[in-house]
Amino acid sequence: MKTNKKIKFVIPILALILIFSFALACNGGSDTSSTTETGEVSKYNPTNINTFDCADEGEIIRFYFLLEDIDGDSTPGDGQANLQIKDSSDKIVFTQNFSFKSSDFVDYQFKLTGQKIGKAYEWRVDKKDIQKGISDTGTADLTLTVASEKVLKSTVDYVRIPIYSEEEIIEIYDEQYNKNAKINGEVVKKGNFEITLVKYGFYTHLKYDTWGDEVTDFRVDLKIKNIGSEKDSFSTYDAVIVSGSNQYEMSFSNSKLDSSDIYPEIIKEGYLIFEDIPDTLTGQIKIIAGTSYDTSYNELTYEFNVQI
Repeated sequence: MKTNKKIKFVIPILALILIFSFALACNGGSDTSSTTETGEVSKYNPTNINTFDCADEGEIIRFYFLLEDIDGDSTPGDGQANLQIKDSSDKIVFTQNFSFKSSDFVDYQFKLTGQKIGKAYEWRVDKKDIQKGISDTGTADLTLTVASEKVLKSTVDYVRIPIYSEEEIIEIYDEQYNKNAKINGEVVKKGNFEITLVKYGFYTHLKYDTWGDEVTDFRVDLKIKNIGSEKDSFSTYDAVIVSGSNQYEMSFSNSKLDSSDIYPEIIKEGYLIFEDIPDTLTGQIKIIAGTSYDTSYNELTYEFNVQI
C-alpha cells in the first residue's frame, strides 16, 4: 500500500474562506503564444506541473494543480485535462476529462506564512461518482495537454476512495476464478473417505497478511465425504502439488477447508491454496489432496493427476 506524502498546504487568496489543513490532506509566465481548442490565442506557455495534490473534504475531494513556465515561474494556462483514479490493484475507479482556462486560476499562498506561491486551478470530485475499489486509498494520475500540444503529467499517491466490503471483494475474486477454473469431477475412494476434485486453477486474491496486495496462487476445490460408519478426520496437512522436480506447499492461512471430525454421510466442501506456483506453468501436475488412515492405521494418500 502506498504511504502518505507530506505536502505544503495552501489557500486561495481570492477565496478566503477555503482553509487547507493537514488533517484534510489527501496525500499525499512566458510570452510565447499558443492556440486553445476554441481557436483563442493563449499568452501562457506552461512547461511543467509544479504541484498536483488534493484535500479530502468528506463527501467530496478537492483537487488542484499549479503550473510553471520554462524559467520555473508560476503561470496559469489553457488546455485539456484528464484525471484517472485507480485503486491498489490499478483498477480505474474514476475518469474525468475537462477543459481549463487561465482565467479560472486563483492565487495561492502558504497557510502558515502567507507567502504567495502562484496561481492554481482547483476543482471538486464527488465521491459518489467514484467506483468502489479493493483498497480505501488509491492514486490519482493527472494528464494535461497545454500549449503546442505539450503533455504534462503528475500523480498523487494517496487519495481516499470508496471500498468494497470484505464479502464483496471475496465474491469478485471468486467470480474471476470460476470463469477460468478447470472443472474436473474425478473421485478417489479410500478407507472412510470419498474425495472429489471439483475444479482447479490459478486464483488471484488479496494476501491475508498485507494491506491490499494482490497475489496469484493455485487453488484446488475439493468435496470430502465420509463413507465410513464412524466419525473420522481427513488431513490436508501434507497436501502438495508436484510438477516435475518441483514441489509446492499448501498455504494454511489462505486455504478454506475444514475436514476434521466428519460424521458418516456428511460432505464438507472448500478449497486449498498453493503458493509460489508460476502462473506460466503448464502440463501435467500431481495434486496430493491429503491423507487418512484405515482401520489398521495404514496411511492412505489421495492423489489426482491433471493437466493445467
